[in-house]
Amino acid sequence: MDSSIVTGVGAATARLVLGTAQFGLDYGVSNTTGKTPPEEALRMINFARVNRIDTLDTAISYGESERLLGEIGVKDFKIITKLPGYAPDYGPVEAWVTKQVEASLRRLRTDRIHGLLFHRSECVHGPYGSDLINSMDKLKNDGLVKHIGLSVYSPSELDNLTSDAASDIINIPYNVIDRRFESSGCLSRIAGQGSEVYVRSVFLQGLLLMSGKELPTKFESWEKKWESWELMLREFGTTAKEVCLSLPLRNAEITKVIVGAESLKQLEQLVAISREPLIEESFDFMVDDEEDLVNPSKWF
Repeated sequence: MDSSIVTGVGAATARLVLGTAQFGLDYGVSNTTGKTPPEEALRMINFARVNRIDTLDTAISYGESERLLGEIGVKDFKIITKLPGYAPDYGPVEAWVTKQVEASLRRLRTDRIHGLLFHRSECVHGPYGSDLINSMDKLKNDGLVKHIGLSVYSPSELDNLTSDAASDIINIPYNVIDRRFESSGCLSRIAGQGSEVYVRSVFLQGLLLMSGKELPTKFESWEKKWESWELMLREFGTTAKEVCLSLPLRNAEITKVIVGAESLKQLEQLVAISREPLIEESFDFMVDDEEDLVNPSKWF
């Protein structure tokens, strides 16, 4: 294991994106405090603003997140939001997409969305995929949306995706136990085709920051793996948060790193880590062949 560090990373903070699911939902397996109170969200947004974080990640399905962001005032940020799934009884595709985006713009109190993503790739590959993409393209041409893209869970979801099919931004999971997109070559491929790569789940909803003793019952079968992880961290005198954040920030093929925080204190810690020399992580902790662990959609 190599404990060397990479220096000269003062710009790393600018690659952070503040995830705002916690602003609208009781989000995260390690979350014990519930939704972030509006006054704390305001402090976090102001802190992000003065610390070179210029992008916010939200979604229509994140409860009151968009509305709260609009009330705080975030027109000076680049906003990424996501469309929920479409069903035929919602009416004509183009009218539905336009209605969803116009509602997001009203809630966010802005006149343009930096990135509009499909929340799940099934939308692209389903029977209405072409119509949905064309509708998003129209909004892009009309200037309401700057970039379009999609959020995916596994490399196989990108197997048949062409470079012009809603692929300005690709949102993927990436963390110390789930590096499927890297090991499969998919990360290099999508970065090479000109897509911006946004990574999420760098702390796996906080699971990677918990000790083996704290793991919820559903994760007990991986307790020994967590004990090994904790031992490695102690041996190298570092923290899980430092390793988890350093890994994606070291990777030049990754455009932006989405981080969630429940409080200003947590966000301050993440920014402080991003300003320090990054840990050259090479811990043998990957278990990315275990879908029930690495994919949060399988947890419930």
